[in-house]
Order: sequence, then C-alpha cells, then structure tokens
Amino acid sequence: KDYAGTSSLVAVVGESDILCGRGRACYNHNGNRQFRKIVGSWIPRYLAAKTKRQKTDVVEGIVVEVLETGARFLKLNPQTRQWQDTGIRGAKAKAGHCLRDALADKIKYMAEIVRDNKANNSDPTTTTKTKTTTTAITSDLPQQENK
Repeated sequence: KDYAGTSSLVAVVGESDILCGRGRACYNHNGNRQFRKIVGSWIPRYLAAKTKRQKTDVVEGIVVEVLETGARFLKLNPQTRQWQDTGIRGAKAKAGHCLRDALADKIKYMAEIVRDNKANNSDPTTTTKTKTTTTAITSDLPQQENK
C-alpha cells in the first residue's frame, strides 16, 4: 500500500475495500457497510472530543482500525476508469465525512422523536425509544463525577 500521498492503481477491488464515490454500488459494497459500522462505533468518542485535535484523533483512529483489517480506500479515476488507492489523506477525508454524516443522521433521528412526542403531548424523557437512542449515543461517553 502506498500511503505517502501518491495513488496507486488497483487491479482487483476486494470485498473489504471502501469505495469512495456516489451511488448505490458504492453505498452497498460490503466494505462500505463494514466501514459504516466501524464509524458508528466511534461516534461516542467523537461526541466526547472537545478540541479539533481530539476530533482529528478520532478520525485517525477510524482510519487505522480500517487499515488494520486489510481494507483500502479506493476512488475511481474518471480518465482511466480504474480504481486507485486514495492514500492516507483521502482515507481521512472519507472517514471524516462518514463520521459527520452518521452523527447528523443520529441527531436528525432524535429530533424526529422529540417532535413526534411533542405532537402527541407526551414527555420525551419517558419515551422508551428516546431513552434507548440516547443511551446508544452516549453509552461510551466518559462519566462525570458528582462533586
């Protein structure tokens, strides 16, 4: 693998590779599905990050975890119609975008639950679905000590 910043051509796309691109083929590729699961597992750490450096560390952690599985981040070259390794810069960009998209989806989902609960005149803190979702998002966050 060439992660020094230059892209290398890829002869065969593997099942675990992450395809950088738009459309159903990329989204449904097995490697992209696995990648989204890995990214989802890092959301609590991203939410706990207070500084830009800490958030960058989370993105780098995602990339390292993915690369340790043997997966590659690939992008289709429009001129040659061949897949190329994006290098570390492209991998970090993909991980960052996916992390922010996953976080936005979770926030949007929570807002819908609160909106539905308000429409039904119910207390959103007592709704099982809200509690479960909130717990899922914050379960890995460091607990603050009561002083």
